[in-house]
Amino acid sequence: MKQAWHFILKALRIGLGISLIVLGIVGGMLPILQGWIFFTAGVLILARDVPFVRRWLHYAEQRIPVLKRVLDQGRHWHDRRRQRKAGVVREAAPPPSPDPASRCPEPRE
Repeated sequence: MKQAWHFILKALRIGLGISLIVLGIVGGMLPILQGWIFFTAGVLILARDVPFVRRWLHYAEQRIPVLKRVLDQGRHWHDRRRQRKAGVVREAAPPPSPDPASRCPEPRE
């Protein structure tokens, strides 16, 4: 049953990725739709399950330093989020509030 569930999720991810890429291509031709957003989301979703897209994304990462930096930031965010959900990383404590007395200026004489 678990394998069937994974197969269904993979098929849904591939279908969603292809749909977003098609929407991105159509959006590139229409002036009211930002096609690059949908195209990018579709590529990122497909990269998980389709080896060709994963290789293409890796190639683009090597050729475009800005893309590599953005994807590394996204991966770091995703890893931290996954660790927080698992309880591995604690949230950072908020900074201590300043002492109310230190905010008041010295009285003038």
